[in-house]
Amino acid sequence: MLLVCPACATEYTVADGTIGAGGRRVRCHRCAHVWQQAAAAPSAGRPPPAPVPATPAAVVEAAATSAAAAEAPVTASPAPVPAPTRRIARVVPPPKRPAVGLWIAWAVLLAVIMAGTAGLIMLRETAIALFPPVERLYAFFETAAEPPGAGLEIRNVQFKQESDGGQSLLKVTGEVANTTAKPRNVPRLRVALADDKGREIRHWYVAAPKPVLAPDEVADFATGLSNPPEGARSLRVTLLAEP
Repeated sequence: MLLVCPACATEYTVADGTIGAGGRRVRCHRCAHVWQQAAAAPSAGRPPPAPVPATPAAVVEAAATSAAAAEAPVTASPAPVPAPTRRIARVVPPPKRPAVGLWIAWAVLLAVIMAGTAGLIMLRETAIALFPPVERLYAFFETAAEPPGAGLEIRNVQFKQESDGGQSLLKVTGEVANTTAKPRNVPRLRVALADDKGREIRHWYVAAPKPVLAPDEVADFATGLSNPPEGARSLRVTLLAEP
């Protein structure tokens, strides 16, 4: 049997024997309206419509057996509304903000660079005290600013020409000294011969006597050239621009 609430037009499907021949009061589950529902009239000449199957939630309470219970309205339950699909939201963490100390360190370093060499020396200790890792930046900039061979000095260069098995041999000796208070990388050496007008006529390279010199350390080097050009009048030893 199909029931329709007169107030909100909600439809309910109940068993045929629930209302009874004398009818009964029914309460709408949705709007709580109560009305007197008459029994279903028998159809004439036309088969009754196929009943709509009731869902577990759309069930009308059975009539009570007592007379008092027969007067109580029947509460009809509408078909359940499907619960909305739950979606799991992906929580994106907020971006991490740099530590305040790091911003201070960068600000101090920028001020130091803008202040020039004098500021670099005066504010170094202050910047390191505020943010100790900034010391590595100081070391990087100092190393990058220095050309290869900085702090090294070539001393006591001597040369002499000898005869070896009928061939002329030019021997060159000297020293490479570290004049600073920290270790220094030693690049290769370049030996050049020049004529009487100072024009270079021959050159060759010599490996570093030691890869690194400690503070105030001195290393000896020696090299030679077979059959040097006859026009050579002077000799010069320099440090290469590349280690």
